[in-house]
Amino acid sequence: MQLNQCTFLGHLGNDATTTALKSGKNAVGLSIAVNTGSGDYKRTVWVSVKIYGNDAEWLSDTANLPRKGDKAIVTNAEYRVDEVPPENNSDADVKRYHYFVVSGFGSSIMIIPKAHTEATEATATAEESKPAIDDDLPF
Repeated sequence: MQLNQCTFLGHLGNDATTTALKSGKNAVGLSIAVNTGSGDYKRTVWVSVKIYGNDAEWLSDTANLPRKGDKAIVTNAEYRVDEVPPENNSDADVKRYHYFVVSGFGSSIMIIPKAHTEATEATATAEESKPAIDDDLPF
């Protein structure tokens, strides 16, 4: 049983990337902007997500490839930390770490295209602007 699980909801900061693995399968990488806090303490945290398995195969199809601005929900993903190699570290005296999430077997991902999100928000705004109907119902 895995206790190292997390859930993230945010928007993609750029188009998804696809990588072909030695096994012939695909992996998909996402960068999700997640807002935390509120008011003066609100900030954005960038979460790197690596997707493997059936989700990656489906998402790697050009028609399904997530685009910048799409909403992404990743659930039951594994949180991992890797040390940045010294050759990629500008300050060799300070250890640096890369934090990322792995979505694969047992986890799920949902992508809501930006166009769908904008259409839904426009519909909601139109509904809010309609005047309330008062039919003099007794209840």
